[in-house]
Parts: sequence; structure tokens; C-alpha cells
Amino acid sequence: MGQIAKSILFKGKDDKYRLVVAAGDKKINSGALKRATGAKHRMANARETEETTGFLPGGVCPFGLEDTPIAILLDVSLYEYGTVYPAAGTDATGVPLSPDYLQQITDGVKVEVT
Repeated sequence: MGQIAKSILFKGKDDKYRLVVAAGDKKINSGALKRATGAKHRMANARETEETTGFLPGGVCPFGLEDTPIAILLDVSLYEYGTVYPAAGTDATGVPLSPDYLQQITDGVKVEVT
């Protein structure tokens, strides 16, 4: 279950969006997210998620977002696995990648938010 990565869009009080990608069996800790970014966040709603990423919740793809102003935050929980499966645009698809390769293709920042 943990290898199926979840991608959740958050909006900070600083009006910046951040996409947190974490192991599927972990919960995002709002205090840890604030410490990692310097801003308090709320989870983006479905409309904001689709407008900002082009994907509906449940199928948010963490790569291919280079032209959007979204920081990609990769939780340390992903690195417990050799292969993780982030969504690839739908709630029924996933792409097997190593966490290191996911970090490389997303320019993601490794953080501890779970």
C-alpha cells in the first residue's frame, strides 16, 4: 500500500501551491509541512486541484508540471521503497519509478512531512 504514492495539492497562506508526494499509507502532518515551507497550508479543493494541475484529485500526476508554479515536495517515506507508483493522470494508473528518479524528473525537494 505504501508504494502507491499519493499526490496531494496544498495551498499555503503565502498563496503558493505545493504538491506533496508521500507513501500511500502515510498521513501528511500539517505542522511538519509548515516547518518545511515556512507557511501554513490547507488542502486544495477539487476545483483548485484541477485548475492548477490539470488533474482531478485521485489522479494527480507529479511530473509534467514544469510549466506550473507548483513546488514538488517528496516526503522521505517514499525513499523506504525501491519503486513507487505515483498517479499518471487517472485514479487507475500509476508509473513505476524509483524515488530518486522521481526527484530527478520533477525537480522535487526531499522533505519530512509525515
